[in-house]
Amino acid sequence: MNLTGEELRAYREGRISAREDGLLVPLTGQYRARIAMWLIAPGRTWPEEELRLLRQVAHLIGIEYERVQGQRHLAVRSLMSGPAG
Repeated sequence: MNLTGEELRAYREGRISAREDGLLVPLTGQYRARIAMWLIAPGRTWPEEELRLLRQVAHLIGIEYERVQGQRHLAVRSLMSGPAG
């Protein structure tokens, strides 16, 4: 998927980008989005209430993603430091 300059700015700012073929939904948590969901929905219009709900869900998914990444980071650090002793 190729993003326009405006779509890339929206992604970096955590804003949803609507195209005629779907939505790009950044998964922001506490930090800036590192991943996004692409929702395929050709020709669909998105009422503001649905977009608000999507932003909330995307934020919750983003928080969970960050939590899992943090746990993985700590697990790798623990493995690399060797046995405690």
